Amino acid sequence: MGNRAVLIDTSILINYFRKKDKENTFLYKLFEKDFDLVVSVITLFEYKLGSKDEKFDDFIFNNIKIIDFDKSQGLLASRLYKELKKENKVIEFRDFFIASCSIFLSIPLLTLNKNHFERIKKIEMFDERLLN
Repeated sequence: MGNRAVLIDTSILINYFRKKDKENTFLYKLFEKDFDLVVSVITLFEYKLGSKDEKFDDFIFNNIKIIDFDKSQGLLASRLYKELKKENKVIEFRDFFIASCSIFLSIPLLTLNKNHFERIKKIEMFDERLLN
């Protein structure tokens, strides 16, 4: 991945789809600033559960690299879960999969659910100031 890669989670896609003012969404700004957009196959799954706009989906997922979930990420996700369980700070289980993708590939994560992902010490969050 390049220096400008960013892993986006489902909240970023949903936010873009729901907002009328698309220019003020992270997804729009990422495209505008020519970042390499990446999603986990888990994000694709989560998003498609509620999606009804095939044209939009085709456009988005043809312009975003989709990363498969593999054994290494699965093992990392289970370790992350165990760490947070010890601290009684467990997050939604699919978020562990997305976090493990970000950590394993060393790609910063952009999400609207920061309070979940920031519990994971090893994750690098995307610096939103890069979009200003």
